[in-house]
Amino acid sequence: MPRDDSAPARRGTIIGLDLLRLCAALLVVFYHLYFFSWVEPRGDAGISDAVGRFVAFPAALPFCSWGWIGVDLFFVISGFVITMSAHGKTMLNFAVGRFARLYPALLCFALLSFVIVLGTGMLPPGRAARALLRTLVLFPQGPWIDGVIWTLTIEALFYAMILFTLLRPNGDWLRRASGWMLAGLALFWTLVLIGDCMGSMAPLRHIASAYWARVIFLSTGPFFLLGIFGYEAFDRGISARRSLCIITATCVSLAAIYHTALTTEGVRDFHQSPLVPGAVWLVMSLLCAGTVIGEMHYDPGKRARAIARQLGLLTYPLYLVHDIPGGFLLGRLYDLGVAPWAAGALTILAALLASYGFVTVIEPRLRRWLGIEALRRWQRTEMALS
Repeated sequence: MPRDDSAPARRGTIIGLDLLRLCAALLVVFYHLYFFSWVEPRGDAGISDAVGRFVAFPAALPFCSWGWIGVDLFFVISGFVITMSAHGKTMLNFAVGRFARLYPALLCFALLSFVIVLGTGMLPPGRAARALLRTLVLFPQGPWIDGVIWTLTIEALFYAMILFTLLRPNGDWLRRASGWMLAGLALFWTLVLIGDCMGSMAPLRHIASAYWARVIFLSTGPFFLLGIFGYEAFDRGISARRSLCIITATCVSLAAIYHTALTTEGVRDFHQSPLVPGAVWLVMSLLCAGTVIGEMHYDPGKRARAIARQLGLLTYPLYLVHDIPGGFLLGRLYDLGVAPWAAGALTILAALLASYGFVTVIEPRLRRWLGIEALRRWQRTEMALS
């Protein structure tokens, strides 16, 4: 199934993935505001401390306690989109593009969270400053000024892996390395899953649950690999090998989700089913595949693509603003006597509006202030001359 140069991937966007990326972010938003805000232990400088009051949403348990899978879905989409964006680019072009996309929002919302953390006394000034510094350099080990930053450190490490592949003279290096990595992860997670079911192999299960398993891609790698293999099939067509890799990556991802679910508060403390997160993730991943296949045969048009792109751009600032700033707003609405469910809805609406304002007003000015636009103009000039 050969690809045509006019296909959506060459135009840099796929409408369904933009919309599903926003849906993934909203899953995490609902998870944090309606579940984790009252379940998280106090004293960790997280969302429960930002809220400052205990208001429970027991009715939200069946619908929000598994919302953390939005991160895993986002990693799948990121694997697809970042591999697509690196197609045909030099190392410098890719690095500049990722920096321009990542840093303005990180700087803006990290500083906002820093002000809230200091103003509410969640952390003493010295610890808050160190957490801010770790955030701004995307240090892979926390604490950060906002707990959601851990996903950005994993994203940055994935970017570094893709950047390394651009240094390799052989264009098939990523394909071969991804295949070997998938084989190793399949073996690891098969043993972990057996241990989960039989109550054995405690060391492996402990490793799988550790934070550093995320950093070295033991627990996050299957999702990125699924996206990489999905893009390979989209770009080069379906083959027996690619189909096997996609199926294997999907199964390994489900094993990782099931193991994670066993350790979450929803399953451990509130007896929710550990199978639900995987089922929701699988359905949404199939929707991702369906939208990609659909756009191979149908162009939704420039206007629909532009609207979806604008909605997709809200994802990143929404993710950064909803936790510490969102939790702080939620608590202040409680203080004003707003009903809990209405306070949550107003917080989500405010986070969406703040994200839109950032994308349309603040980010362009911040890019100019940081010199990013000048850097990208120089980049485009170098590409034109090469």
